[in-house]
Amino acid sequence: MMYYRQERTVAYYECDVNNRLKLSGALQYMQQTSSEHLAGLNQSPEQLHRQGMVFLLIKTNLKIERMPLCGEKVSIGTAAIGTKGPRFIREFVIDSLQGERLISTYSLWVLTDTANHRILRPNAYPYSMGWQEPALAEEVGNIPIPKGTFGSESAGYDLEIRYSHLDINRHVNNCIYADLLCDALPYHVVATQPIKTLALSFQQEARQGDLLQVQSHALSPLAWKVAGTHSRGTCFEALVEL
Repeated sequence: MMYYRQERTVAYYECDVNNRLKLSGALQYMQQTSSEHLAGLNQSPEQLHRQGMVFLLIKTNLKIERMPLCGEKVSIGTAAIGTKGPRFIREFVIDSLQGERLISTYSLWVLTDTANHRILRPNAYPYSMGWQEPALAEEVGNIPIPKGTFGSESAGYDLEIRYSHLDINRHVNNCIYADLLCDALPYHVVATQPIKTLALSFQQEARQGDLLQVQSHALSPLAWKVAGTHSRGTCFEALVEL
């Protein structure tokens, strides 16, 4: 496996109350590394945008051995490993510079038309992606999110989508959802117990002015289902295991 890699030093402003990289920070590292990978292949997001195309994340699964600490140097790796129907599959890893595996990620993306948001088939992509063989354990790609909402404990809040939540696609950036779902968990849970597994699935975008209702439900002492809904239906669903 030949991962494209970038090194980063975890910054103070990217960390949480325990001086660990926030979940949203890990997703930001991955998003930026995939963009730089494509830019190195002359397929930058800006270039794709000029051609009326954009990649959108629809599902991501994370297995977390430990979150990097403030000031720690890490290596972020990524590779495109194939397609399944209309979906592009990409792996990510975050490792210490000593070779310790910190985070493994399996993600699904779709190529869409920027004008009408129509999903395009992979054969519409005008470039070579440089496919690699999968390297991660199959279990990383197979983390189901339970259906329905149940459990003895619940929490949540309402959020109006504002300017700071949006990216160039004029909808909430996928990394922001990591903060939204962490904020829906009880503080005593998320501040004291590290997240070990995340499965995050997107059904509909959230746009400026939407009122997003974010609710969490305890499935067990160490597992929570989180969902966000707005006037058009379900926006996202997630499974968080501690």
